[in-house]
Amino acid sequence: GMQINLIAVCERQPVPLSVLQHFFPTAEVHNDVRNLAEGVGWSDQIRKQAHLLKGGFPCPPFSGAGDQLGEEHPDSDGGLLMFEVANQYEIPSLLMENVAQVIEMDKHNTQTGKPGHGVYTLMLQKASALDYWLVRTKMVKHGEVGGCTSRRRVFWIFAKLVTWRLWPSSMCSTQLQNAKKASCIQAILTEAEEVPADHW
Repeated sequence: GMQINLIAVCERQPVPLSVLQHFFPTAEVHNDVRNLAEGVGWSDQIRKQAHLLKGGFPCPPFSGAGDQLGEEHPDSDGGLLMFEVANQYEIPSLLMENVAQVIEMDKHNTQTGKPGHGVYTLMLQKASALDYWLVRTKMVKHGEVGGCTSRRRVFWIFAKLVTWRLWPSSMCSTQLQNAKKASCIQAILTEAEEVPADHW
């Protein structure tokens, strides 16, 4: 299976930071994602070594346990900032996670005609602008992936199009599959082979 080597973290809360530093003492640490989104905080080595940015962004803007202000919450841009960080540090893939309400609030905004877009729509727009493509969306109960609650969580995989060969077609969104077939990227596809599905 896949082995992940943690080489850098972004965390500002003392308790989770102490846990990360205990288990991953050699990982670079920075405490402000907004700095990272400007390309400041991690060393240039991260640009050469990192292949996946993984994390969850703040959920109070969406969660039933929070204020559910959505895009009006000051921390609602956490997901957008993750794309900026990945782009700044030339990280080709993202694995993102949050509560299911991120998508549900976006649908609600559309149905009620609320001005502007929900955060999920803004995330997709940001991803497209930075050439990250949606590979897969999966909604599961937290307990099904080792969590201690039955709350629903949504996971996303985004990747730069040039890394498409790492993702089997069986995992890919329709959008990405169509892009893989587009004539404008035939030069990329000609020599590449997909990793078999049983690799995952």
